[in-house]
Amino acid sequence: MKNPGKNILLIAMVSALILSVGAAAYSAIPETGMSNAAYTDVLKTVETLIAGGSDVNAKNDKGETTLMIASFMGNDEIVDVLLSSGADVNAKDNNGETALMAAAFAGNGEIVDDLMANGADVNEKNCQKVTALMLASLRGNLNIVRTLIAGGADVNAKDTKEKTALIYASFKDHADTVDSLLEGGAKFAITIKAADKKSTIMTAALNSTLSGSYLLSCPH
Repeated sequence: MKNPGKNILLIAMVSALILSVGAAAYSAIPETGMSNAAYTDVLKTVETLIAGGSDVNAKNDKGETTLMIASFMGNDEIVDVLLSSGADVNAKDNNGETALMAAAFAGNGEIVDDLMANGADVNEKNCQKVTALMLASLRGNLNIVRTLIAGGADVNAKDTKEKTALIYASFKDHADTVDSLLEGGAKFAITIKAADKKSTIMTAALNSTLSGSYLLSCPH
């Protein structure tokens, strides 16, 4: 039986270590010259906690797993360790968000590839019916958009306000992303409701945080 205390420790300690290192530096270690020791410490901590009985699918009070946090922060090697240790690639947090959504929004292409290769559902929706493709489109993460489309993402899926990935991309004038969506079969059909650029979900999406508040919270 997994140790409940260690389950929480895995999430809390890894989150703290990642934050102490710094998201930008951590996701680009070779370019920043950040201490390799700091990176190695985080990775070893994950491996040690898992070996000691921590549940890789344990969640914090927001429903986030370590995989979701690592996917958002761009920690490729930690993601690999978690996946090889049985992490649930399609687990959802309290808002229905998945690791794939986090990686797609953050622009972590290699992690998107890894998650999809391990069975991530490209058409999974959160509580607002937002998909990973919509989030990648909003951020103009072109390569990820192409990867998701190639992986079977529904380019015409709609969120609760009837917005599609095409609307999300258009909102921030990501012309290349718009072109890729159209080439992928996106239909150019905007309703008045879907054209509301001031919608709270888009506003919230532009103000992301590690906690997953880049999307509206679900009513509980």
